[in-house]
Amino acid sequence: MSLSSFNTTVKTMDLYEKIKKVEALIERASSEGEREAAELAKQRLKKRVDDKPIEYQIRSHSRWEKSCLVQYAEKTGLILIDIAVRNIQRAW
Repeated sequence: MSLSSFNTTVKTMDLYEKIKKVEALIERASSEGEREAAELAKQRLKKRVDDKPIEYQIRSHSRWEKSCLVQYAEKTGLILIDIAVRNIQRAW
């Protein structure tokens, strides 16, 4: 895993932890204003999570598995970044 994708994963996990804490604040809010402020904070945090793409790193030395991954990505619209697929011939 590259350092940049690790940092992105850690930051996303931190956001989920913050969302959980804000949800706890919402549950135990003593006033309506406190509850509304916490709801707005939760919405802002969720927007930050939604704006970040989910990244996965998949390693495989099998040409067949890489070929399957490429075909699946093309079929479903997934974006593959920096995939090292060499010597794969398409069978269609």
